[in-house]
Amino acid sequence: MKRLITCMLAIAVTAVFIGCPPKEDIRKQQGVMDTPAHHVEMAERAVMAKDWVGAHKEYRLAIGLDPNYVPALIGNAAYFAYKNEDEKAEEYRERAWKSAKGDDKKLLDYYVGVIRYYKFKKGKDWLENAEDAFERAKKLDPENEKLHFLMGEAYLTAYKFEKAEDMFRAVVKMNGSLRHNADVLWKKTQDIVRARPGSVAAKKIALVEKITKADVAALFVEEMHLPELWRKRGIKKWEKPKFMTPDQAARAKKKDKSLLATDIENHPLRRDIEAVIKLGIRGLEVGPDGKFYPNKPVTKAEYAVMLEDVLVKVLNEPGISSKYAGESESKFHDMRTSHWAYNAAVVITSRGMMPPDMEGNFKPMKAVSGSDALLVIRQMMDYLRIG
Repeated sequence: MKRLITCMLAIAVTAVFIGCPPKEDIRKQQGVMDTPAHHVEMAERAVMAKDWVGAHKEYRLAIGLDPNYVPALIGNAAYFAYKNEDEKAEEYRERAWKSAKGDDKKLLDYYVGVIRYYKFKKGKDWLENAEDAFERAKKLDPENEKLHFLMGEAYLTAYKFEKAEDMFRAVVKMNGSLRHNADVLWKKTQDIVRARPGSVAAKKIALVEKITKADVAALFVEEMHLPELWRKRGIKKWEKPKFMTPDQAARAKKKDKSLLATDIENHPLRRDIEAVIKLGIRGLEVGPDGKFYPNKPVTKAEYAVMLEDVLVKVLNEPGISSKYAGESESKFHDMRTSHWAYNAAVVITSRGMMPPDMEGNFKPMKAVSGSDALLVIRQMMDYLRIG
């Protein structure tokens, strides 16, 4: 009995050192579709839907059937890299590499999958490592659509928008199963490239699906440089006078308080928010409750109002804000002329920004993506001939 226990302990220790999967992962096949390939395919669908928990479960099911199945091992490595569990991530990457060595088909799966792993793991040379994996995989299969798609995602993460655009274009031309996903990202990167983001903040915001009030503040300050534009155009903004009477000091104190948002103290974009609040742009003020609500998503209607107010102030044309009020017939199928943002929507669309869709709908309640917000800002800068 003692000898049996000793043997079992030795086997367990050996399993840990050679990287065998946990015993509970090993299982028998149940049904025709219960295959490693099928589970990895389901995992990829989960990843596309941003369901990493579901993807992890599918990778584990695949590994349970085949402990050396490279796509599942490298997929699990990417999952743990995404979770910032570096030790586990590296363990699965190493297992995938050992299982792939000497077999071109398995090496292709490894090189393709490791691009996503590096994207999440980051590190000093992560992009160079991803590009190296891409080149190695390309020699094995030049027309691999997943390879190009993942490299496109990696370039997006690194803010290499032109290179990302090339990758997604290549996937669309391959006309495979990833064509639709690539087409969506291709159009997105095209918009970003056209918008020419200059600041780091703008590049980050370009990738978000729903911008917030804080994001708009950052774009207005760091991309459009509105505080400098206000100064150059002589647009008044609140600044405390250097010399004040007691009465002026009291009013200044009250004004200071009205410009102080109570919910931005620890926000990473606090400086941008404080700068934009002083500009007095409609929709970007501090509310009666003293809050700015920096993380509130911005709708198209709200964004149009903010942009309209920028135009009013920069062009010094107050009449713009009521030019289309009271029209008998709406220019949009989904907005009445009495809508609070109707005038702003017409002002912006009539100047070639934020055009309605093919059916003539403005979609006022639709969230604004980072790429769309940035493109509109570039169009406005071109319209105003600034930047």
